[in-house]
Amino acid sequence: MTNLSAQTASGIARAVVTHAAELCNAVGGREANGAAARLFPPRGDDAMTTAATSRASSTRRTRTALRPCIIIDTREQEPWTFANLPSEPGTLDSGDYSIRGLEHVVALERKSLPDLLTCCGSERERFVRELIRLRAYPYRAVVCECTLADLEEGDWRSRLLPTQVLGSVASWQARYVPFVFAGNHDAAGRWAERYLFQVARLVTEMYISARALIDVTDHGQPADVTA
Repeated sequence: MTNLSAQTASGIARAVVTHAAELCNAVGGREANGAAARLFPPRGDDAMTTAATSRASSTRRTRTALRPCIIIDTREQEPWTFANLPSEPGTLDSGDYSIRGLEHVVALERKSLPDLLTCCGSERERFVRELIRLRAYPYRAVVCECTLADLEEGDWRSRLLPTQVLGSVASWQARYVPFVFAGNHDAAGRWAERYLFQVARLVTEMYISARALIDVTDHGQPADVTA
């Protein structure tokens, strides 16, 4: 058990709120204002409830109101389609997919099998630079439209050996970013949609919890945080 002063706890909470606040603009469309109000009601004494009630109601509101918009980089050649979430083109610093309002928090890079082989060969240095940039994102992944079995079989015309490709991927996962082998183009898009939604949901919950902590500490009550 680590005891934090109210000032320290409030500072940590405010940093998390800054990290997450833009999500209130990511619920999208005509419902943005109403959904944001439901997700993030005004601060004040009237908004304070018991911790258990607050957590339960916040979780319910997050599930019903959250509708993040997926950003597809304008340079993407074969974009995924999404059945449940809205999407729009945009310019991303890194990766091919992100969430509106969280472009510097989450990034997904799409790779077909031919793309991945090129990254292991002639474009290796450029790809490693991209992985280094992705490493700075709290939530990131390279989503491959193939399986590990495809890499082990080595059924391609490239001179690269399966052991070379598998070794490169293992090294990059250890050093930079997770790789997800979704199987094919459509399955990769479905996985990406689920992942991006869960990131949006997680950051929203962080916002709600952090703001609740600010409410407590701003009223002069110390906070106990369990490590």
